[in-house]
Amino acid sequence: MYRWTELVAYRVVDGSYLLSKVGRSQLAHRPECDRVNRWMVTWSTAGEEARVRRVPCPECAPEVGDRMDPHTVLEATRLTALVAQDIPELTDLLLAGRPGQPAHDPRRLSPLVAHMVEQLCVTADGFAAHWSTRTSERSVTVIRDTW
Repeated sequence: MYRWTELVAYRVVDGSYLLSKVGRSQLAHRPECDRVNRWMVTWSTAGEEARVRRVPCPECAPEVGDRMDPHTVLEATRLTALVAQDIPELTDLLLAGRPGQPAHDPRRLSPLVAHMVEQLCVTADGFAAHWSTRTSERSVTVIRDTW
């Protein structure tokens, strides 16, 4: 597993929710790789946090480790924080697709979102009842792609 996402929901003292999403990666790319984007940094300019164990991209296969070229491009940690004023807004955030994409079908959730929903049903007062109403009490199927 070279890429993963961490998703955490925090309840704030005012009753709102903070949804924290952290995207992490260990992949390294050659500068000319088609997968390089504007959020990535070069090995020579990367901070200490980015200088973790790196795995070569399967497409461009750069040298990693002690002989890594300083121009090798590293996938960087990406942080997102979203605020929901209440449980209905939190549900909307969990069901929202990526920008420009349609919303997730509540019956077909990624494992990450499905796990978050399970946790919220146990820990957040009123979430289970709202989720059940919102999803029309249909069974939820977990799909393999990521959120």
